[in-house]
Amino acid sequence: MPVDSTYSTYSPGMLRIGGLASGLDVDSIIQDLMRIEQMKVDRLKQERQLVEWRKEAYREITNLLRAFQDEFFNMLKTDTYMLSSNTYKTFNVTSSAEAYVTATANASAMEGSYAITKIQRLATPTIIKGTTWAFPDGKTLDSTLEQLGLVAADGRAEFSINGVTFLIGTPSEGEELSGDTVVIDPTKTSMRQLMNIINTNSKAGVNLFYSSIEKRFILQTKATGAATISLYQNMTDVTGTFLRDIGLLADGAEKEKIDGTDAVVTFQKVGGTGTIDWVSATNTFTIDGVTYTLKNTTPDGMAPITITVTQDVDRAYNAIKNFVDKYNELIDKINGKLNEERFRDYPPLTDAQKKEMSEKEIELWEQKAKSGLLRGDSILQNIVYNMRRALVDAVEGVGINLSSIGITTGSYFERGKLHIDENKLKEALRNNPEQVMQLFIKKSSIDYSPNLDSDSRIQRYNESGLMYRISDVLMDNIRTTRDKYGRKGILLEKAGIVGDITEFQNMMDAELRRLDKRIDAAVEAMIRQENRYWAQFTALEKAIQRMNMQSMWLMQQMGMNQY
Repeated sequence: MPVDSTYSTYSPGMLRIGGLASGLDVDSIIQDLMRIEQMKVDRLKQERQLVEWRKEAYREITNLLRAFQDEFFNMLKTDTYMLSSNTYKTFNVTSSAEAYVTATANASAMEGSYAITKIQRLATPTIIKGTTWAFPDGKTLDSTLEQLGLVAADGRAEFSINGVTFLIGTPSEGEELSGDTVVIDPTKTSMRQLMNIINTNSKAGVNLFYSSIEKRFILQTKATGAATISLYQNMTDVTGTFLRDIGLLADGAEKEKIDGTDAVVTFQKVGGTGTIDWVSATNTFTIDGVTYTLKNTTPDGMAPITITVTQDVDRAYNAIKNFVDKYNELIDKINGKLNEERFRDYPPLTDAQKKEMSEKEIELWEQKAKSGLLRGDSILQNIVYNMRRALVDAVEGVGINLSSIGITTGSYFERGKLHIDENKLKEALRNNPEQVMQLFIKKSSIDYSPNLDSDSRIQRYNESGLMYRISDVLMDNIRTTRDKYGRKGILLEKAGIVGDITEFQNMMDAELRRLDKRIDAAVEAMIRQENRYWAQFTALEKAIQRMNMQSMWLMQQMGMNQY
């Protein structure tokens, strides 16, 4: 394996021929002289390569932490979200008649059975069915409002539904429109598009559609319950007669108004000492942590429906075990980087060295060269230390710790790996779910912020459950938001991450830019040195040429060149 640098001229395109007078191999001599200069450039390039590799290694750790954070601290991933009470206190809920009602339970529920003696009524929306309305010849829902003849002579119509104004036409010059006004161009908007505009307006809260079977427009509230009958008063033509023209405000006998209704469910009182009616504006409602979803009314004489709530210890155990397994993987990978062997006899290869090696040899060499770049790194050491400490320190106001529920750290050489006693953890979840939940997700009175002062950080740490502490460690290191000094997470400030502004604005890229300038300066110095050597050898060639010419002249004068 070659260890010396091979010099290649940095002055391409220049034809230089040396040694014509002296007979010296000037090109080889200068290449030998320039090797020391080439070595200076190579050392800078090797230093730059190490910084680049170190940046990649930091980003690898950042990606590991981001993946861990996304799996366990993303509230959208309900199955693995470790800051939810539903992760630690879980229940199975069964219904004896799922065709009529189903149920689920959250962490505030209690084990037990609940009886529904009758589902008297379901919650329904308010519905307005317009009078019969036929499309003009050749026109459909895809025809524009103008083509359907639904625009007044002045080209304008305005109607309101639940406080939202829909203006069909062009606003008058200087006319001030409320923030809830929707302007619609009748020459470009079809009836189908208008219905979509109305239906997607969340504040209007209605669905408008045309029934080809009944041949009329139907308006229905998205919400259910008796309160939705206010639609009757909250729907009007402001200017023009658009709603009246499509039959929704007509006074004909064909028009129907169907009042929205509340759901009415009869529960048997605990202990079976009578019944009580529960009224709800929706068919899904929550009572004491149990969420009921009504499907149908029950017929007279039907036996009571039993809702049974039982604790689901296995689900909580599996969620905690999954977290512990992934935590151990994360800690193992970071500890692996911290303790990876450094092979200092394997520096980054120079271009000349790569030319003499096969691709496989280069790959094996660079594996050694990249090894141990983060060995003993202080940032990674702090991450591991803070995560291990977060899981060991007592949580203020909680009388248990991980060890007391069957989660312990292994031997010293395992460097923080956690082990679970399945029976002990399940027993804790079964007999003391509230305390287990508090241990993991007790919330501090102080919210997380990178700008907290020292006392506030200590208070938040002491008050926070284990998962909040782990979340804080992750935020401190991979946070993409800035603190009051303009700094993001520690790892992002150090090496950045793809897709964020820190991808190019970080400490290691700044170091790379400094090295690029040093390399450019070294190359320029190398070119100057090369030119200097060529100038010196050219002067030597000229001197020898003059000497040879003088020697030949003397020989001619002395007749020494005659035979």
